[in-house]
Amino acid sequence: MEILRGNYESYPPHQLLKDNCAIILNDQNIAELRSVLAALFGPAGQSLLYAIGKMYGIYSYKRMLNSSTQSSLKIIEQIFRLKQEEGWGNIEICLENDELKNVVIKNSFESRYYYRTGKLTQGEKTSSNNLSEDPITQPQCFFLKGFLEGILSFNLQKNIHLNEIECIAAGYEKCIFLPKC
Repeated sequence: MEILRGNYESYPPHQLLKDNCAIILNDQNIAELRSVLAALFGPAGQSLLYAIGKMYGIYSYKRMLNSSTQSSLKIIEQIFRLKQEEGWGNIEICLENDELKNVVIKNSFESRYYYRTGKLTQGEKTSSNNLSEDPITQPQCFFLKGFLEGILSFNLQKNIHLNEIECIAAGYEKCIFLPKC
């Protein structure tokens, strides 16, 4: 077996799996991890997901920057393409005159499970004291929000804060993030 070296993000996902450099977490696994965080930390579990996502976004951008001669926008597009191949969803960024207008994610890995089931996991219900079967009405993409903010802030060299205004977990067709003014 060949040992993969260097920037794993330059390898296709199937190669990483074949060479035991990656694992698969399905949508239910992701929801269960969120449930554990919610049960242990309550609403702070969402903040943890956000912070982890933000640092991961910065690390991802730095790795691609160090191994690429492409423009900064092309690096972001390459990262989004790789994440799509990994099953994160289809991430699209809209810029006008170098100003961020929005980010759209279709089929977000972080909220697909909630869209299919229409409910929070038991740990999330317990931590929020929402024991009813009320439908989800709030955005659920905490990790992805942090990931996007990390990449965009590092790329644009300014703090970017996003607001998720639509989320598939709440029944929308896609997740939409707008920059906060």
